[in-house]
Amino acid sequence: MRITILVLLLILFMAYPAAAQPEAPTIVNIGYGQVVEDTITDLAFFDWWRINADEGDEIVVDMLAADGLQPLVGILDTGGNLIARTEDAESTVNGRIQLPFTIPAAGSYTIVATRVGNESGTSTGTYQLRVDRINVGVPDLFQQVTFRCDEGYEVTSAAVIKFGDDLEFQSGRNFIGVYGLDGFVPVLRIRITPASDNPPLEFCENDGRVAPGDTFTLPGEATVTIQPGEEDRVAQHVVAVRGDVEFIIGSMDGRPGRFIAVISGFAINDRNDVDIIDVGQGALAADESSLFVYMVAAQDSRLDPYMLLNAENIADVRECDDAGRRECEAVPAIRDAGVAVTSENLQIIGDRFDAGLRIDGSGPHPIELHSFDGRTDGRYDLIIIGELPPHD
Repeated sequence: MRITILVLLLILFMAYPAAAQPEAPTIVNIGYGQVVEDTITDLAFFDWWRINADEGDEIVVDMLAADGLQPLVGILDTGGNLIARTEDAESTVNGRIQLPFTIPAAGSYTIVATRVGNESGTSTGTYQLRVDRINVGVPDLFQQVTFRCDEGYEVTSAAVIKFGDDLEFQSGRNFIGVYGLDGFVPVLRIRITPASDNPPLEFCENDGRVAPGDTFTLPGEATVTIQPGEEDRVAQHVVAVRGDVEFIIGSMDGRPGRFIAVISGFAINDRNDVDIIDVGQGALAADESSLFVYMVAAQDSRLDPYMLLNAENIADVRECDDAGRRECEAVPAIRDAGVAVTSENLQIIGDRFDAGLRIDGSGPHPIELHSFDGRTDGRYDLIIIGELPPHD
């Protein structure tokens, strides 16, 4: 595959006699709006950046050169064929080039950043590259790799959870808390489209001021207590508005590590009720890790949780009654794991009868939340455990 793509590059980027043995490139996943930087040298004269795109996406690839580089950029389709490129005449040393393109079919496309002349070119230097989607007003949270908060810092997405306004909110107050460990610094990106005619809300939240004293326990691990001075390990928010709610769980400045999140205040009020949420991972997390989503009965609830992961391919459909047992042995049991939130007087602790699913890939993945066999009802909360791996 690498040889095929290199031959295409040499032909379509004006091949010249070989001057040096190129270094093997690394394919790095990026998202819309993400700025990446790298260097073009005589041995590493092109870089590959991969982006997932939908049919009809109108994109612009922007490449800004520096330190003597004369930039050139192209796009490979899902089969590795070059389908668009900038012209040599458009490029100047330390200049900016832009390549507009409309995606013909959904899939993973490779952005090739190189120099005029490609292998036989003479310019070297650094560059910044960014891909923007220009025909959409509201970004798809499931496609975002990073986002920037008003305070000026950048956050790398680890997980996305979307709730519809048909969920039965028990009290009109839904608490979400995210607790980081191993270096993860949690930030929430919250988007609310009210059920009323009020305008949508979108904001970042990393407030952990009232978190000291909270405790959390991951499956099979010791309990951790948030101490004074560790407020940056926690992001908390209370949603008091009915409507469509979307959360991105991310880590400030892309700091890797693990997290546990809890979202409270839901109910199966009728034994035939079905709640549906969409869940996925950020692009970087999806490459190397899994997300675990648990449906946990509230402490005074009679509910026996049951979860179903829908998929277009029947082989990918998964269900779970009791996490860690029978058909969901691959999901760590949640018994005695969870979070205690002092400010909300919440105890969200798992039991052996609680359900859980493992989520792989970016998503969205629709999950149905039921009572097992429609025999029980009651309140429940969600526990989400995930990881943001290290990245370059």
